[in-house]
Amino acid sequence: QIGNCTDTQLQTRGERRSLLGINLQSGDKTTSMRLFILATLIAQYSVNGAKNSDDVCDVRDFGARGDGQTLDTKAIQRAIDSKRCHTVKFSHESIDVAMFESPKKSNLQKSSTAAIDPTVELAGLRIFQSGNIFLSGSLRLRDHLTLIIPSGVVLLGTNASVYDLPEPNPYDAFQDFGHSHWHNALLWGDSISNVTVTGGGTVDGGGGLASSTPPNGTGDKLFSLKSCTGIVLHNLLMLRTGHFAVLATNVTRLEMRDLVLAPTRDGVDLVSCRHVFGTNLTISGGGDDAFVIKSDYSLGEILDSRNITLENSNVSTNGATALEIGSETVGDFTNIFFRNISIHSAGDGALGMAIMDGGRVSSVEYHNITISGAASPLQFYIGARETGHPPGTGNMVGSIRDVFVSGVHARHMSDPFHPGTPRNWTAMLDGMPATNNTTAVPIGPNITIQNIRLEFNGGGSAAGGNLALEPPHPRTKWSNTGPWPSWGWFVRRTTDVAFRNVSLAFDQNDGRPAMVLEDAVASRVTGTFAMRGTGGVSFDLLVRTGCPDLNIAGGNLTVHHVG
Repeated sequence: QIGNCTDTQLQTRGERRSLLGINLQSGDKTTSMRLFILATLIAQYSVNGAKNSDDVCDVRDFGARGDGQTLDTKAIQRAIDSKRCHTVKFSHESIDVAMFESPKKSNLQKSSTAAIDPTVELAGLRIFQSGNIFLSGSLRLRDHLTLIIPSGVVLLGTNASVYDLPEPNPYDAFQDFGHSHWHNALLWGDSISNVTVTGGGTVDGGGGLASSTPPNGTGDKLFSLKSCTGIVLHNLLMLRTGHFAVLATNVTRLEMRDLVLAPTRDGVDLVSCRHVFGTNLTISGGGDDAFVIKSDYSLGEILDSRNITLENSNVSTNGATALEIGSETVGDFTNIFFRNISIHSAGDGALGMAIMDGGRVSSVEYHNITISGAASPLQFYIGARETGHPPGTGNMVGSIRDVFVSGVHARHMSDPFHPGTPRNWTAMLDGMPATNNTTAVPIGPNITIQNIRLEFNGGGSAAGGNLALEPPHPRTKWSNTGPWPSWGWFVRRTTDVAFRNVSLAFDQNDGRPAMVLEDAVASRVTGTFAMRGTGGVSFDLLVRTGCPDLNIAGGNLTVHHVG
């Protein structure tokens, strides 16, 4: 026996040769690779088969089968609840290895299909991962727990209606159902501390998690955390995630490292969280925001979000915004940092703020961001929804100030998932206009946009009076779809915005100006260069009314004033 492999499991198709059909006297590269794989498997499965220490528990010892058919919820929960188990692990049961007639290429790319396929092909070996799929409904995490889901193991959500019911919430009228409940998840924690989920394995919702309001007994999120402290999510693959891959509400000290997410809808939603650090995250697919920071009234109080960092990650979405603050913005946001991020698609925009519920945003920085395939590189917007919190609480209109954007390179600004004509969405800064209920609130002061290059799809026209266009700004709903009088930047109702060393280009000829400023007080445009299309306007920067103290220096922009 080798590791957990019996002698009868180590055989070739056809004539039996030496171990796995390998001539141990041979020195060819294939033989060396197979021996290396075998040694690795033996070491891995020997470790998995080692006797548990007093505080390390195996879910199999509590009755879990791991056969992908038996519902293991109760057995896994018994292990989690056991007071003697500080670490709970999902161990491998066995491994079968057989030879191919002829070697085949490795196909180890993780996907929603591969996650539940019990076979893996590598270097001419077929590895049968039998007994490594644990079918489960809702699992309740507890204090001071490490949950280990090792590589090759799948925690698979059941399609049966056996998930925990959503807990009652007297404040669920102020946000949607998904943000108002936490217990109807595959893995959830409520008021817990010091919990780590890690191991290199897969957490797969199984296709049964709902992406909107589910019926009772059905879950709608993969991970759900409410009022928790000291949580670590590390080295996991998350698939078929329902409404959320991770919903964290009022969580302090959350660390996310080395995660691969293929969300169904939202990727990571941080709601009123503090001291969050994420690194080496890969988020792709999904129909809504990929990584979003919010603040709602789901806990019956106004809570802020602060000290949040995401770095060294790939973040994309097929639907909404890749990196978003909002639109649920009841509390304040400060000290938010995005560094070294690659964005490959975003149905609405790559970098977004939609401040709709009175939250005040300050001290936000974006550094070294690469963008492609997004409808817009950046859109910041202030509105006044007035439904996010009870009357008489919080602010009616929020604000955006002290924002630093540097080192952004965006190209091919067209949503690849939008059917029909490509969206010609500009980059946008759009403050709140005065209404019957509110005064005007500009974006700013201290907004800096520097050292960036934006390459848009273009293809627009200045014909038909488009230069006089006023894109809508509804008070209660974020509007980012235009139409736009410019192809590069549209800046309206701002104060103290600085553009430094900005380069603007398009892929298709565009007759509109590159930039439009309107009610933009104390704007500074320094060292900015823009392409100019043929058959359109003879200027690059259109300055409308309400732009006192405008300073333009360097660059190649020709300016035209109206009004």
